[in-house]
Amino acid sequence: MYSNEKILADVDVIAKSIDDATHSLKSACSVLRCCYDSNISKESTKLRGEATNHAMVYKEKIFPFANLVVNNIRIFCDNHQFDFDTFKDCIDDFKEEVDKKHKLVMYTTELHKKILKEFKQEEDKSKKIYNISELEVKKLEKEVEYLRSSAKISTWMNVMAIVPIVNLFVFPTIIEKSKMGVIATIKEEQLEREKATKFTIGLIRDESIKNFTTSLEKITAFFYNLSLYLSSLADEKSIRLYYNTSKATMEKISLSCLNFISNIPAIESDLDAIDYKYNENYVNRWYTEQKVRINGREMSFLEHGKILFAEDKRILEMLGTDDE
Repeated sequence: MYSNEKILADVDVIAKSIDDATHSLKSACSVLRCCYDSNISKESTKLRGEATNHAMVYKEKIFPFANLVVNNIRIFCDNHQFDFDTFKDCIDDFKEEVDKKHKLVMYTTELHKKILKEFKQEEDKSKKIYNISELEVKKLEKEVEYLRSSAKISTWMNVMAIVPIVNLFVFPTIIEKSKMGVIATIKEEQLEREKATKFTIGLIRDESIKNFTTSLEKITAFFYNLSLYLSSLADEKSIRLYYNTSKATMEKISLSCLNFISNIPAIESDLDAIDYKYNENYVNRWYTEQKVRINGREMSFLEHGKILFAEDKRILEMLGTDDE
């Protein structure tokens, strides 16, 4: 059963989860940006193009929810700074807010699980390209090393090249070595492209979004347990015990939220830097066409959101379901 002692322990877990989420999301968005900075192979360009649709969904449809979650958690923590009498008088409203926070984090977690699955669908393709690219890099490195070594023109050749008659025998060798130097330069360009391909595919397979989702799952569990616990508070003594415990500890979570918020400009900058063609219809209809299973029933994220947030105009506007 949830208790004040468990709340104390979970506060540290949640504060760390938000810090981890900040790091993971910042890393994930930086990774997505890097995927568009390299001159890569044709196969990887196609894979990158397919991943772009998912990246734009994250930017337009999912990141705003991640942002909203953290802002809501910060407000939730700040509400613990009221004096006890105010807190006690508003306990029912507070319980209701905890339920809302749980629904919001749960929904945001489901969004992340879904987009993570979309990214993972590219994993088999990326593994194949990555392995081919890795072999190609090793092959080209050996070729470049051999060509550069063979293209070296020794000092004695330069000396002999100015000696009459002898130069007739030396010049062909010098010319041949010069050709090898040109070929080596071309191979080096291929090598750099393959290295960029290997790097980019490695980024596409990055685990940052998965780690961010894991942090959200921990936060979801915290609000679920807290909601049940608050519903069990039946008298002033139990309410005061919770109040004293949480008031002294919630600042940790609030500080972690502020750290996340301070990183939003950098995260948005990385997302805005993704300048690549994408399927606008796919992105715009993502809430409608992507499904989630809730209590054994499959429904779209749009329908699920309308049910969860029927009275929250701001979220309905984010989903594009405001009928006004």
